[in-house]
Amino acid sequence: IYGTTTNMAFRITPDGVFTSFGYLPGVDPNAGDRFSVHANGLVYASDGNFYGTTSTGDLPPFSIFFSLTPDGVMTTIHTFASFEEGEGDPTLMLQGPDSKLYGGVGGWFSSITLDGVITRLLQPGGPVPAEFSTAPPSFVLGADDNFYGAGRDYVAQITPSGVETIPQNPLLIGVFDSSNPLIAGSDGNIYCVSGGVYQITTALKATLYTPVGNPPIGDPNYIFGNWTAAAWGPDGSLYAT
Repeated sequence: IYGTTTNMAFRITPDGVFTSFGYLPGVDPNAGDRFSVHANGLVYASDGNFYGTTSTGDLPPFSIFFSLTPDGVMTTIHTFASFEEGEGDPTLMLQGPDSKLYGGVGGWFSSITLDGVITRLLQPGGPVPAEFSTAPPSFVLGADDNFYGAGRDYVAQITPSGVETIPQNPLLIGVFDSSNPLIAGSDGNIYCVSGGVYQITTALKATLYTPVGNPPIGDPNYIFGNWTAAAWGPDGSLYAT
């Protein structure tokens, strides 16, 4: 398992051996909180390396796009040196079908090649959609090679070329909580847990599944509280807490 803390990268083997790869690019351990770093996780890319973004505070460089090899070698690929280019935290990136990485960069939904060429695709405006431009993101790559993102009361679709579709779905208005991550199901649909299990098709049609026959309060099988996370199991079922 490879991951990041707020300012370091690490690896943990299946038997629990922890290896630190040192500070992330842009970290100055002697600068204190002035240059605090916010890491946005890692994505494993098709070239066998990991990629990630960081936000380094309110002074240049604002954000850094970097690579991490399985042996722990970190390389800065692109430095966001201007406020306009790096405004706002970059999100965790997802790799698209064209091998480019996609995510929010400086308030734009953008693509980044593995060698650091950035293309701005969409700048969200109006009352929606922050899902592609803020961290943590709630967006996934669907089986149709489009991206799907959750906002308050809606799920949007965005193509790799930056064309966005936001339907007005009455089922989601007033009840859908975008703070929970989306999950790409093995059946080609998108799922999210939020007071029940929402299924979103690639045509952006929503269906809500709620617990049936919930036992009385006090029963160990009683379902209560907020639904927070879910994962797709090997048996084709969705498991949630």
